[in-house]
Amino acid sequence: MKKIILSVAFIIGSFYASSQFKCKKVNSDFDGSYRIAYNEDYNGNLLKLENVGGKVCMYVVGSYFCDENPSVDLLFVVNGEKFVFTTDGVKSNDGTTMFLIDDIEDSVILNHFLNGTKIKIRVNESHCEDDYFEFSLSNSTNAFNFMK
Repeated sequence: MKKIILSVAFIIGSFYASSQFKCKKVNSDFDGSYRIAYNEDYNGNLLKLENVGGKVCMYVVGSYFCDENPSVDLLFVVNGEKFVFTTDGVKSNDGTTMFLIDDIEDSVILNHFLNGTKIKIRVNESHCEDDYFEFSLSNSTNAFNFMK
């Protein structure tokens, strides 16, 4: 029985340990080196930060999105309290990426992103079913600073 309990605790601990923002420097023959920060949920979806033109943007990857510019709800949990913000998403050309915030530093969500424990994202589709995502915000401050 002890082995089962320890195994379950290890699996749960491993999931939470891996569900935090990771920071990475990418070397590309075409684009040179650049930085990315990302968090992966249990379904393989990614919440990513990327520096584009000196601004840190935030987007989600891993689903197929139908609407070009859907309304997107961002729910942050900070110290057990929920804060909801709505933004206009922008779908990528291939429909697999939803751009959420084009300058997180200049956004009202910055403090919630840096101090929160969790973010829930709902992409409100009019042509398809809504998409739901949930990510840990563990290591989000380091990820943001890494991207600046």
